[in-house]
Amino acid sequence: MLILVLAFALRFYHLGDKGLWGDEIAQVRRSSIALTRILDEYREPPRFFLQFVLIHLTREIGTSDFWMRLPSAFASVLGVASVYPLARRMAGLTVARVAMLFMALAPFQIWYAQDARMYGALTLYAILALYFFTRLLTQPSWQAAAGLILSSALLAYNHLFGFLVLLTLVVIAAILAAQDWLARRGKTSAPSNIPGLGAVILCMVLVGALVLPLLPGTLPFVWRSGLRDASVEWRELSPFQLSPAFLSELFGYFGLSAGADWRMWLSLGIALSGLAALFRRDARQGLLTLLWVTVPLVVLGLARPRHEVVPRYLIFIQPVYLLWLAQGAVAGYAFLRSRAALWTREREKIQRGSKYVGAVLCIAGLSVMIAPPLVSLYRRAKINDWRAVSAYISANARAGDFVTAERGTWGLRALTYYWPQPEKNRVRDESLAQMQQAFARGQTVWYLSLGGWFDAEGENWARAYLTPIAPSAWQRPDLDYTQRDEFVFPQSEGYVTIYRSAAPAEK
Repeated sequence: MLILVLAFALRFYHLGDKGLWGDEIAQVRRSSIALTRILDEYREPPRFFLQFVLIHLTREIGTSDFWMRLPSAFASVLGVASVYPLARRMAGLTVARVAMLFMALAPFQIWYAQDARMYGALTLYAILALYFFTRLLTQPSWQAAAGLILSSALLAYNHLFGFLVLLTLVVIAAILAAQDWLARRGKTSAPSNIPGLGAVILCMVLVGALVLPLLPGTLPFVWRSGLRDASVEWRELSPFQLSPAFLSELFGYFGLSAGADWRMWLSLGIALSGLAALFRRDARQGLLTLLWVTVPLVVLGLARPRHEVVPRYLIFIQPVYLLWLAQGAVAGYAFLRSRAALWTREREKIQRGSKYVGAVLCIAGLSVMIAPPLVSLYRRAKINDWRAVSAYISANARAGDFVTAERGTWGLRALTYYWPQPEKNRVRDESLAQMQQAFARGQTVWYLSLGGWFDAEGENWARAYLTPIAPSAWQRPDLDYTQRDEFVFPQSEGYVTIYRSAAPAEK
């Protein structure tokens, strides 16, 4: 319960303090339409309707940034709680407590708990699906079957990568079935070592029936040009590669740090030792966890989608990685205590003393690992704090100013989320010619650039004729807007630059 309170506090601390970034605003805007439209329209990747429905319901209570992020925060807290029964089933009571603590402290989980997107929920549903999957394999019951069916359906309706989780479960079941068949080969009368395997297969069939409404939109998306999103016209993406750079970034985020530094290598070493210890304790559980981590990566490596694959899509893997980390920490702690007991004849005294000394050292080591990333996490802005951008322009734009943004971007939608379109300012997605005409007429022109990816011509003109506003003029002084202080989680959004022409009185 104390760990759960800690998880709640870390996820709700300053939950609504930072302005929303582009994808959060898009999520919230799409959640504001009628519920019947949400259910009808959002059945195609990458937008499935479950998270839109949850935010739509919280909007009935409040519309502040806090309420928009509330579903993610609650899902993340429940995810921490769900790690406990999963880890206890796989590795025992002590490891379950440590794994739950690591899950509560993990910066990657806290960051996306404070994000009005579906990644906190993706983690929760995946943990529940894996828990009921393992429970159904060994102790078949209607409760476990119902839990597996429900959590799997929630996965599918939450995010496209929920299907990757389901595929991972199917692959795990197939490998375990093959392993069981090989173990019984030649022993026709021997019973199966996996009594619930048939029940798992039946549940997967029922889940397939439940997600049929999503298939007409999902299958064409998956097969069209290797997962290339047809809506992304501004760049041609190379096929995804499972490179060492991607893996170091992924596992850097999955540990108790926030990047590929010494913390990542230390966490990885402890996690791999934990995997070895788990295999020694229960080979089947060790294999199951290994498959959970590796199968999604292998599938992506073989599929090579022409679609951006970022670590947050694979956030559902992290709880099992943290279980390895907890197992390794517990095993290492036990080993060190046993070695310390051999250094003296007074074993009872040294064992009693080493228990407390070891606990203090563990707390100190955990603090060194986790404190800097956590401090940086709360100071880090959500890339573009559109609340701050809108506040600056609304405070400085005059009646008749021409306000626009890089064409093909979500800049104006993000701007007007916090600054509803004023009657005396022209805030539109205009062409370069119209912007040039406004400039020639002597109007003050405001231009929001997201790096020029979408409109290089407009970007070049803005750089030639307009003046960039210093970021310090609009950024909040209490937040960091750059990747530093061991916290490097990126978002899929370019940094915004505000350009402005001289006002008539300044010319």
